[in-house]
Amino acid sequence: MNLSTATLVLLTALCTATACAAPPPPRVAPGTDPAATWLELDGARMLVTTTRAARGRSHRGLPLLIVLPWSRSTPAQALAEVGYADIEVPARIVAIQGFEPDRDGFSWWRRTRPAPADPDRDYELVSLLSDRAERLSSLVDAVQHHVGSPSVTVVTGISQGGDLSIALGILHPTAISAALPIASRFPEPMWPSLTTTASAPPPIDAFQGAADPVAPFAALQRSVAALRHRGYPVVLHRYDDLAHDVSPALAADVRACAALRLRGLRDPCPRRASP
Repeated sequence: MNLSTATLVLLTALCTATACAAPPPPRVAPGTDPAATWLELDGARMLVTTTRAARGRSHRGLPLLIVLPWSRSTPAQALAEVGYADIEVPARIVAIQGFEPDRDGFSWWRRTRPAPADPDRDYELVSLLSDRAERLSSLVDAVQHHVGSPSVTVVTGISQGGDLSIALGILHPTAISAALPIASRFPEPMWPSLTTTASAPPPIDAFQGAADPVAPFAALQRSVAALRHRGYPVVLHRYDDLAHDVSPALAADVRACAALRLRGLRDPCPRRASP
């Protein structure tokens, strides 16, 4: 149903003046993923499915892949963007919906001021990211208990979801087994001190476009170098000419790396596709 411009303006004004309830989770389009079901847990909504390699098999003991969508998107969009169902390992997938309703989708946070050009001086992002990572670590724990305490939990996400993926790996290293952030940021104020390296930090593989104007490659490159200097096993995968986006080559590499991590391996992730 299409709303007139006047109606949209009126609804926006009403939502500004009063608390608007979050809309119900969208239905999974028929035929898109018949195995997907919605779950509400600890006040968060999530889309639960499996890789195709797990279809028709017992789901007991499956490794867990947590997917974190980008801003103003939905779990179904995040699953389709990278093609996580095509990972060649039997696994359970839980795509968590962002905490904040935002336009036609959901975001993990909403800013109160424009982002500065230098992400290392983006103190609002530092505050928001730290807060949401704390909340998400507890939610990941709840998901793990709900699905039966899997031995391996891998987290991956795009943009805001990528920021949270790398933050979980660094700030809450015991919550996950590995992280695969895409188009992500990890500002300098969040770098751990040289004396606080986790005893067994999870491997982090960051997938980043070299022409990304939103999450600048150079800024993440500095963060990765600093984290590696502190003993964190972080690898940066560069994609020339790619902006704040997911290319077929990047998606293929993420799926290949996810397959390795879901098997519990810490080997270097391959680059199957060309940039």
